[in-house]
Amino acid sequence: MQIHDLFSYDESGMLLLFGGAVLVCNYRIAIRWYLFRKRESLITLIGGVFFAFGMLLCPVVEVRRWFWIPLVLDFSIPGFLYSVIVLSFFRKR
Repeated sequence: MQIHDLFSYDESGMLLLFGGAVLVCNYRIAIRWYLFRKRESLITLIGGVFFAFGMLLCPVVEVRRWFWIPLVLDFSIPGFLYSVIVLSFFRKR
């Protein structure tokens, strides 16, 4: 294993840990909102984007092939797209 591969594993590992932690926090916030109606702020797009970027930086080709899955699983991305596209389209001018 070359030194470049070690740095790639370190970089992707840190991004995967950070992105995964944010994804878990977003789901925890969503569950608390659903069960207890306590509102908190979602960290929009950060978890899915960091996790996907970490998968793209990973030297293992099989991992890079699935980089789009965190973007689909991130709970905040559909809400963000809804607020940007639908609400701005139907906004009164």
